[in-house]
Order: sequence, then structure tokens, then C-alpha cells
Amino acid sequence: AYDADNLFEVSIVERQELQEGNGGTMAFNYTIRWLNVKQEATYVAEVPHKAIVFVDYPEQSDHFVEMPFRHPIGIPDDVFPQGLWRNFVDLEDEGSEDAEEEEKK
Repeated sequence: AYDADNLFEVSIVERQELQEGNGGTMAFNYTIRWLNVKQEATYVAEVPHKAIVFVDYPEQSDHFVEMPFRHPIGIPDDVFPQGLWRNFVDLEDEGSEDAEEEEKK
């Protein structure tokens, strides 16, 4: 786990591939560069992959692409049980909308 107070923006300078880890996954160590407020560079070598959190810049992930590819999930209706809940309407919400319309008249 991590908290935002201990996250720093760094640049990855180099990636070293290690021996295969548990489960056949590759493990990596990184050499990173961090710039302080005076723009002085500090380099740190052999930073393990688990110590790095990759985060997109705000509004730069695929959710913000102008024309993203979307398709229906396509779950058939018969997968879900039948019952009144399928067309459930909250009567309290409907009543409040009717009351607002009456007030406008």
C-alpha cells in the first residue's frame, strides 16, 4: 500500500530485466531520475518494480480519448433472474418529480 504523500514524479532512465519471478512473471529493476525543486537531478539505481506506481497524468488515460471504441457487453437477459426488481422504479423519486411539476403550475 502507498499514500499520496510518498508519491514522487520520476523519470525511468533504464529498466533491467531480472530472472523470472514466481508464477513465470518477469521481474524488473529500474534506474530512476528525480528532479528536486531546484531542478537538481538525483539518480537511484536498482529500484524494484513493486516500489513504483505508474499513474496516468490527469485526463490522459483512455477514458478521455475523443472517439473511444465502445461496444455492448452483450449479456443475454435470461442470465438474470426474473422478478419485479428488473423494472424497479423508486416511487419516492417519482412522487417528488410530480410534486415539483405541480409547484411549477
